Amino acid sequence: MFRKVIVLAIFFLIIGSKAFAQAPEKKTLGKKFWVVNGLFVSSGIYDVESTFYVRGKCPACGETNPFMRPFVEAGKPETYAIIAATDIAVVYSSYYLKKHNSKLWFVFPVVLTASHVVAGTYNIRLAMKF
Repeated sequence: MFRKVIVLAIFFLIIGSKAFAQAPEKKTLGKKFWVVNGLFVSSGIYDVESTFYVRGKCPACGETNPFMRPFVEAGKPETYAIIAATDIAVVYSSYYLKKHNSKLWFVFPVVLTASHVVAGTYNIRLAMKF
């Protein structure tokens, strides 16, 4: 009888330890991820649209960012193509960092969102002068 109790106790300890050994899975693509990266992509669209809005109101105005100048001068499709390519790279790097449990997964999208919003707001304020 004592052996049966020992065997059952060991059996339940083994079963219980396996159940507790499994860590719950974290959602990589959670609500925070989509909000942060959605705002990032939206701010890029805001920046591009405000740039072309200013160019429509002020033909003498030009793009001051030397990296974006050739694309803006080429037109909207080219500008959206380069913005989409950089957005994909940033969103993927954010996903990669979040998947590997880095607490800094949101830094690039948030900083770039702020820069797009500042640039877009500057463009709109400039267009209001004309």
